[in-house]
Amino acid sequence: MLPNGKILYIGGVSQTQPGAEDELIDMNVIPVFDTISSTWSYKNTSQSILVQPRIAHTATLMPDNNEIIIIGGNSNYQLHLTTVSPTFLSLNIAKEPYEYSELNTSGDKPPPLAVHTANL
Repeated sequence: MLPNGKILYIGGVSQTQPGAEDELIDMNVIPVFDTISSTWSYKNTSQSILVQPRIAHTATLMPDNNEIIIIGGNSNYQLHLTTVSPTFLSLNIAKEPYEYSELNTSGDKPPPLAVHTANL
């Protein structure tokens, strides 16, 4: 949740009704729920890099409230889970449209992660 009471829903999977075919959510169109007014809106990203849709990832708001770090996940909801690309992302929410960038990391990277948590 952002300090202004809004919740960003980044990625995931959707099903229009029980039993219907599921589909991964486009990472470039981000649903936003305003907890103060109980309304929905959408934020688009600049699509400056190709971001694969994903499930089972972590999205963590950084202390400056301007950036969300997104790590890992899978690109297939069925039993054939596939590592996503890019694996390490930053989403700049300080400007509009929001903008993804790939995080270039160093050191001993963990194996591809999914269904995990992260805390600040």
